[in-house]
Amino acid sequence: ITPNTLQCVAAKRPVQTVEEKEAHLKVLKAKVQPFKVEVPVDPANPPPEGTVPEEVLPAEVEGDMGDLLQDFSLLERAGVGFGKDESLRLFLALKTLLHKNPGTTEPEKISRVRLWGKIYGLDSDYIVAEAVV
Repeated sequence: ITPNTLQCVAAKRPVQTVEEKEAHLKVLKAKVQPFKVEVPVDPANPPPEGTVPEEVLPAEVEGDMGDLLQDFSLLERAGVGFGKDESLRLFLALKTLLHKNPGTTEPEKISRVRLWGKIYGLDSDYIVAEAVV
């Protein structure tokens, strides 16, 4: 542990203004938007004209990530986990890696992804993920 690490751990979180919170929420909503799918419309009961189609996040998605959240929970119980915040960020990052591969053709799409681990470096830390094309 270096003095810089201790300063980061002990530092208080900066107070955010309402505008900063709203801007952060807007950024988060933009990141979730690519995962949303349109809800099918019932032909017998069409929506009124001019309404925006409803979109939801799918419960099941293509690809295999295993039960990553359960794995994170087990690691946390053993005392070697990433913490709840970082675990959720890692889960979302791996999910993004699995489903968003810009510029790739169908045979090059990632079909399976799993977390290998985290390497602590001097200047920055590195997250290593294994992916199967």
